[in-house]
Amino acid sequence: MADVTQRRVENEHRTVEKKERGKQVSLARKNSELRRLRNKLNDLTAELKARHPELSRLDLSLRRKKNALNAARRQHEKTQRGQNEYTQIAETYAAAGKALRDEKNRLFEKAGVSARNPFSKSDATQHKNFQKTLGYHSTADWDHRTREEVSGEVPPKMENWLLRVRGF
Repeated sequence: MADVTQRRVENEHRTVEKKERGKQVSLARKNSELRRLRNKLNDLTAELKARHPELSRLDLSLRRKKNALNAARRQHEKTQRGQNEYTQIAETYAAAGKALRDEKNRLFEKAGVSARNPFSKSDATQHKNFQKTLGYHSTADWDHRTREEVSGEVPPKMENWLLRVRGF
């Protein structure tokens, strides 16, 4: 029984080896044919370039343009990666800010304090309207007069500004 099994395994092994050798021979033939065709293509290309010198110039021009295009493409991809990184950083920053605000609001609620802005929009509008009713918003103490005031050459725009800032 063991002899039969061993012979069968040996026969299968020989069959597989024959198939593999056949594939290797076939692959070697195809590689040889490929080398022959490449050599023939190189010979034909050289002959064509010898007959038509402008083809060499066109080929060189084409290579230069392809190199320039590839350089521009690489630069664009590099720039795009930078923009994508910037976008990802901005999104991460926004998410972190939202998480921080949510945590702050949660802590305020836990403490029983309102987290809202005490100056609501309507309050801010009333405050701004009140400021507009005033003659001037602030004053400044001046120790000296400006050069223009001393020489009497104050332009009207500066005169208006001095009036607003000083109040006199």
